Amino acid sequence: MAASLATIEQDTVTDAAGRTVPVEELLRCVVQTWSEILRSEEVRDGATAGFEGVRRSIADALRRGQGAGAIPPGADPDLAARAAMGLLHGLMLQRVAFGTTDTTGLAEGIRAVLGGGTKHAAGRA
Repeated sequence: MAASLATIEQDTVTDAAGRTVPVEELLRCVVQTWSEILRSEEVRDGATAGFEGVRRSIADALRRGQGAGAIPPGADPDLAARAAMGLLHGLMLQRVAFGTTDTTGLAEGIRAVLGGGTKHAAGRA
């Protein structure tokens, strides 16, 4: 989540075609595509393939985290990946729809909500 937040905090990113584009423009396209998923089977099929690819990548990273002891062994990496994507999609929508660009502290807040504590709480009894 922290890496994703760092990406959407930038002014520009490189898109899939290798072009530098404003993050705001890319996020608006993402949200627009979500609405097209409801109307077009072709768009939905492409989006589903992309979603599943990202979900698998996140789940694989979570499995590696379990192996390293950073992720609880009882966590289901596939479900946790979907939850992480849901959080990220919500943050993207907040940025596009409501202009919420300040992501300072969001990673810590997410950890707190998901039960991982915060940096500040870690030292408390």
